Amino acid sequence: MSLTSELEQLVNEKSQLGRLLQSLEQEEKYLGTRFRVVEEKLAILALKEQVRSKRASVEQLKSKIAELERRLKDPHARPHAADDEVSSKNEPAEVIVKASSK
Repeated sequence: MSLTSELEQLVNEKSQLGRLLQSLEQEEKYLGTRFRVVEEKLAILALKEQVRSKRASVEQLKSKIAELERRLKDPHARPHAADDEVSSKNEPAEVIVKASSK
């Protein structure tokens, strides 16, 4: 192989490698951006789940507050079953004493 043809071959190879490098750099940039987009979408999904959970907790608290306020306005309103259990535990038990016949 002559030096001229070898030089031409090396120049062509260098040119191809330069184009390949440029193509890979563009792909890397695109994939980096795509990675950040997917990462942000996942972060948003996690935040949406936290918001949903917190919203449910807040609504539950609002409901409990409304129930307690309703009971404040109407003290004769029947309390929840759970409140019945608590109040029955706090009341003294009825004790029946039988006189023994000796």
